[in-house]
Amino acid sequence: MKQIIPLGKGKFVHLDSYGEVSETRRGSIIVAAFAMLISALTVGAVLGIDITSPNTTTQHGYPHRTDR
Repeated sequence: MKQIIPLGKGKFVHLDSYGEVSETRRGSIIVAAFAMLISALTVGAVLGIDITSPNTTTQHGYPHRTDR
């Protein structure tokens, strides 16, 4: 809420006040989980690992041939 308080002739103080917001335990846990998810994706990208599908096997660009 914005308030204008007169201090004298031609002198005013402008105040902005906001309601108090308290952090909840659930909110802190959600933020921590989101931060860990982003950091895991970043570390995986740096190492060249796709953590979203860890069970896939890669052929590193070489086609799989079965006629040997």
